[in-house]
Amino acid sequence: MRTFLAAVLGSLTIALGGCADTPTTPAGTDAQKLSAPVKTAKAAIQEAYSLIAAAASVVKQNVDGGIWTKAEGRGYVEKLDDLKKQTDDADAMVRAGSSSADSQSALVNRLVIALHKEISARARTK
Repeated sequence: MRTFLAAVLGSLTIALGGCADTPTTPAGTDAQKLSAPVKTAKAAIQEAYSLIAAAASVVKQNVDGGIWTKAEGRGYVEKLDDLKKQTDDADAMVRAGSSSADSQSALVNRLVIALHKEISARARTK
């Protein structure tokens, strides 16, 4: 049980590794000249990456501690992986200078926050 979850969480951690340090500056722009919507989108993306990593840690701790089953942990890891992919897509939109990057990153951020809250609340009730 731990081997499977450790492998899945390990791959998610590797995928997230360095995300907080990854610049999300649109191609060909000076970071100081970014518009307010782009700065907002970048902040939402960075927060999403941080919350995904934190939630993955909570999942791992609860499965390793025997509080949650392997299946419960796997379900959350799959959701986190999906949100990580959506965050990557929003990040790519920012980098490409897409006009909808701000709204997409805000949406992804809200989804990540909701899942993080769900995982945290569930961890406290067990």
